[in-house]
Amino acid sequence: MSALAPGHIKSAKVEFRGAIAEKQVEPIATSFTIGLLQPHFDTVVNIVNVGMLAKDRGISVDITKNADIKDLESSFAATVETDKVKRTIRGTVYSGKLLRIIEIDGFAVEVTPEGTMMTIFNADKPGVIGAVGTLLGKYGININTMGVGHKAEEGKAILAVSLNKQLDEKAVAELKAMDFVNEVYVCKLY
Repeated sequence: MSALAPGHIKSAKVEFRGAIAEKQVEPIATSFTIGLLQPHFDTVVNIVNVGMLAKDRGISVDITKNADIKDLESSFAATVETDKVKRTIRGTVYSGKLLRIIEIDGFAVEVTPEGTMMTIFNADKPGVIGAVGTLLGKYGININTMGVGHKAEEGKAILAVSLNKQLDEKAVAELKAMDFVNEVYVCKLY
């Protein structure tokens, strides 16, 4: 989320839906907040100082729990608002072990959150997947998993992929220069 939501964080909301909402979710929300804030601090953000650091920056983190099942047995969503964007990511775990991102900003996608992740917000037009795949191949980068979604009525689409290695600045610049690309975000998940 911190890679997809550039700018000064104003607020964050985490939502637990379904069976997970009936469990002790505060440690998950705390871990999310640590990961969200860490890129904004030179000091290590941890369970002891995360609340104070968020408060000092005027960042509120609200937790919502709803045990009603909607489409999935359980899901976790985070919405972060910065001075530049408002982003929402929803995820789930299938069969107790298969992690998946299933929605980004209202786009239905399914991608495994692992390794190097790249998210492209783009115009909804033919040839996007092929052009991106060709460019990545030029740099010797393989797509491990891929999720695509579109909002045809808005002419917008998203391509979210996990990759076998990190993109260098030159590859990212070439992606950003493609005429259909609106935004590109790359991050390394640990």
